[in-house]
Amino acid sequence: MNFVRLVRLSKGNIVVDEEAKKAGRGAYLCRNRECWEKVLTTGRKEQLARALRTNVSQENRTALVQYGMTFPYAEAVAERGLE
Repeated sequence: MNFVRLVRLSKGNIVVDEEAKKAGRGAYLCRNRECWEKVLTTGRKEQLARALRTNVSQENRTALVQYGMTFPYAEAVAERGLE
């Protein structure tokens, strides 16, 4: 399974690091929509903040949710044999 790296930049912004080369504190999420929904919109929101050692602003959270919505649900990935 492939993962997507999120990185906290020096000013506290959180961005997607597709190439996993940017400097900064990082965290990885799997490439399915459930992962992103769990970490960004449910009671597990504090897990990302803890992993990145920063508060996740509402602006960052909204942008990351939109990015995460581009991924298929896990069962769709499994059906296509991509997992």
